[in-house]
Amino acid sequence: MLKSLEAQLGVITPAAKAAGIDVSTHRNWVKNDPAYAEAVDDLAFVQLDFVHSKLLEGVNQGNPALIMYYLSSKGASLGYHHQRSAHWAKQAAAANGEDDRDLNITIAYE
Repeated sequence: MLKSLEAQLGVITPAAKAAGIDVSTHRNWVKNDPAYAEAVDDLAFVQLDFVHSKLLEGVNQGNPALIMYYLSSKGASLGYHHQRSAHWAKQAAAANGEDDRDLNITIAYE
């Protein structure tokens, strides 16, 4: 099952199917076998590495949204951060019943 989980990037249902076990069997193993549970936890890094590699592919292709996301999350210590994205700000204004036509968005680079 662990090899299947790795191949499926930690997604349980297709991994269990590939391993020929029921999802409930996997959950029982996680609950009752500390060594198995730890091995499953370690596989979370496989998924994270995969997603990170896809993010960097997008950055390398010049995707502006991914570049801004990366800089705002990973580059914050270097002064790259944003106060609020336009999308989130519009959603917040709408949720509060506010008019978003006069909404000001500030992106600060320090």
